[in-house]
Amino acid sequence: MPAAFAYLNIPVMFPAGTTGDTMTMTATASTTTPERSLANNSSQMTFTYITPQPADVTITGMDAYPPQVVAGDQVTLYIAVDNIGGSPADNVTVRLPLADTVEPVSADGGRDADSGQASTTYPTQGFISGRVWLDQDRDGQRDPDEPGVENGGDGVRSLLLMREGLIYPAWDTPVAFVGHDGTYTQPLAPGRYFVRVNVSLALDYTTPNNGDEATDSDVVFTARAWDEVTAESAVVDVIDGQHTVIDIGLVPAQP
Repeated sequence: MPAAFAYLNIPVMFPAGTTGDTMTMTATASTTTPERSLANNSSQMTFTYITPQPADVTITGMDAYPPQVVAGDQVTLYIAVDNIGGSPADNVTVRLPLADTVEPVSADGGRDADSGQASTTYPTQGFISGRVWLDQDRDGQRDPDEPGVENGGDGVRSLLLMREGLIYPAWDTPVAFVGHDGTYTQPLAPGRYFVRVNVSLALDYTTPNNGDEATDSDVVFTARAWDEVTAESAVVDVIDGQHTVIDIGLVPAQP
């Protein structure tokens, strides 16, 4: 149609040549329709051989996900490598030295190249964990058949992880969730903490520190309010990467 135009992109490959040599290519267009002029139906382009710039491998970006990890987590590193030179780069190897405390999932060694850097933060973190259970025989020891006590109006009202020295919970005091089987785990920054637990008035606390440490109760009754009963543990050290266990034994309240 009149005034219409089109672009054609035709990739070609040049044969080997010497720097300074030239090659001229001519393109010609034709049609079966009579034309007003044939003088403008061709065009030429001359190419000159040059010596290409050498390869130039560079790392254009590096990222790590997730940006925060705890002990045992896996981090994925994303590394973007680009050749910004004028010649192909053969046998490119990316080397990533790791700290002694990091275990590689996959690794490959090779010749040094340009480098980039990304980081992931390792926040130190320990845990307080344990089990809340109903001491049905009131002997201060958790027997295999004694059930757990979970969060709820008739069970555990709250389980607070209090920093040493606190009398009342702070705005950022962690509250652990107690599951159906009575177990809880709360990650914490290293430091000194104690557990404050509040339960329904239908419950009371069993005798603490009675017998085997692995199956006894670690909290002592402290207060009885109009709607709940409170106990606290001793202050314990929370250490990076370690679990400190505080178990809580409950008994039905006496009428």
